[in-house]
Amino acid sequence: MKEYVLKRDNGKDVRFTGKMLAEADSRDFKSRSRGHDRWTEMAMYKTEGGSFIVSITGRSNMPGEVDRLKVDVFKNKEDMFDKVGFSYLSKALYDEAQLIQEEFIR
Repeated sequence: MKEYVLKRDNGKDVRFTGKMLAEADSRDFKSRSRGHDRWTEMAMYKTEGGSFIVSITGRSNMPGEVDRLKVDVFKNKEDMFDKVGFSYLSKALYDEAQLIQEEFIR
């Protein structure tokens, strides 16, 4: 376990002890990204207490623009799926963390 401090726009920074489960970067999906002046990085963590944390960073190389930093904390993976959603990037994050996000139909 490691201690992390994640910066957050418009809120308190988040400090926790846990481990990183996965990372995803939109630049790795060249066919879906429109350019490299702006991109998104996501990271998922699991805390010592069992919560999930997802950080979403909107990066920019454009003059005058700053990075956007968002961090959300979830009690379980279902809450995380509901809030973070199922974009190609979030699905890549879930896959790397080996979290099953399938809907089972009978």
